Amino acid sequence: MENPKRFETYLHSELQFIWLQFLPSSRNYFCSYCSFYGSETDIVIVDGVEARNLVASGHHRYLDVRMEEDFEKGHLEGALNVPYYSSVTPREKVKNLEFIEQVSSLLRHEEPFIVGCRTGVRAKRATIDLLNAGFTNVKYLAGGYTAWLKSGIEDTSSI
Repeated sequence: MENPKRFETYLHSELQFIWLQFLPSSRNYFCSYCSFYGSETDIVIVDGVEARNLVASGHHRYLDVRMEEDFEKGHLEGALNVPYYSSVTPREKVKNLEFIEQVSSLLRHEEPFIVGCRTGVRAKRATIDLLNAGFTNVKYLAGGYTAWLKSGIEDTSSI
């Protein structure tokens, strides 16, 4: 196969479909990032440098989906915080069931913004959920806040 990443995405989608066929009620509980129309292939990915330039230009906002306590330890100046998870313990992560509504109260569906977290894992899930909810100008910061810091941007919060 020419593009192994595309095959991996295809395989992931097929496995999601099979899983959902046997456990249709599981989508909301076990596979919150599953989607039939918004998938990893729909995500616009930016790195730390590109994200920095987009935010600095004033054309994009930054949505931080980390837990509030992590956000308060350090974040980008002007960043919005809507946690993707309502609770995180060593044993489980509970999705914030009001995530889309909370983001909708802060950002218009067509407004350009970048989604980030600490390392990029939950931001990718959040980005897929936002695309599925009809947000049309969402970008995913690969590597999250860590990538932003490595790109040369200083932490602007008081720690």
